[in-house]
Amino acid sequence: MPWFPAKTFKNEAGVFIKRNTSERIWLVFEDPSTSRMGKWMSIIMMLLIVISCVGFILASVPSYCEVVETGATAECSTAEEWARYDATQCGADSDSSCDCTVPIFEPTPIPIFDTIEAVCIYLFTADYVIRMATVGNVDPGLWNGKTEWTGGVKRTWKYSIGALNMVDIVAIIPFWIEVILQQGSPLGFVRVLRLARVFRIFKLGKYNEGMSLFARTLHASIPALSLLCFFVMIGVVLFGSIIFFIEGGTFRQSDLCPDGCYHRMNGYSGEEEISPFISIPYSFYWVMVTMTTVGYGDQFPQTPLGKFFTIICMLCGILTLALPITVLGSNFANEYDAMHGKSDEEAQEVSERSEPAAKRASSTLLI
Repeated sequence: MPWFPAKTFKNEAGVFIKRNTSERIWLVFEDPSTSRMGKWMSIIMMLLIVISCVGFILASVPSYCEVVETGATAECSTAEEWARYDATQCGADSDSSCDCTVPIFEPTPIPIFDTIEAVCIYLFTADYVIRMATVGNVDPGLWNGKTEWTGGVKRTWKYSIGALNMVDIVAIIPFWIEVILQQGSPLGFVRVLRLARVFRIFKLGKYNEGMSLFARTLHASIPALSLLCFFVMIGVVLFGSIIFFIEGGTFRQSDLCPDGCYHRMNGYSGEEEISPFISIPYSFYWVMVTMTTVGYGDQFPQTPLGKFFTIICMLCGILTLALPITVLGSNFANEYDAMHGKSDEEAQEVSERSEPAAKRASSTLLI
């Protein structure tokens, strides 16, 4: 394997094709199998992804955070807050008509995590920019299997909207938005941007054969997964409606619910309680938990008829999930065999090419 991608290569038809400089640079960042530099680049990018994700996780640990005041305020909501913050504004009377506000504090990671985040994002951005700057002069057959040539801008656009490249941009753009809008941006918006950073874990799919295998398996199983979603949707609507009308109980006002809600009798204590099945859409959650046989227990039927349909729901869920999953497992086995079969063929080709050279070397030594 050369240190830098070779200037010429032989395609599947046995024809030697010359690569331009842009293609050779692009291959370093895109295809680690073409050169040692590309292999080292993929290793470095994988380490950066792991370091970035580990830093993102550790930054949420309280012992690695400092509590700082954000500068924003909120209205007092408890008697303790009134007693603490309202004494200097309106007195300690919690019934005062004066507005009481409390400062908002937010745990902030220690500076080392910001440094790690910045370094990783700078390198991710450089990798993305270099690939986008060179792909316009790259043969489309190298990345989409099609050899027709289009304009450089159109090629760059088609390449940029690929699944893995969309993951790349989603992984880096929140950092730059947060840097630009950090001053005066709403706290909730900043939290959403920080949450978006977790999607960079999917960048590993570009450098890891296992994740690529998983993606190809899901793509091959789209018909089975579509069928699964269809039957699950039918089950959710059907059993959600049934359990609502059986376990919903009677709608009326009471001390437990002054504005009115559904009530039912507790089959264990014999006392009246508020029914957890307040609507059909709200019952969908119970159906999903029951069909997958998870059974959290936060919602459950009390009547014999409700329990009977719960059993039917569980059995239907097992059958609904089992049938398409067998197709998924079969596709995974096929993709796994294809991937390792290809690897074995490549290793055999390398061995066959090296045997004549080894024979010539041994003959020279004998002479």
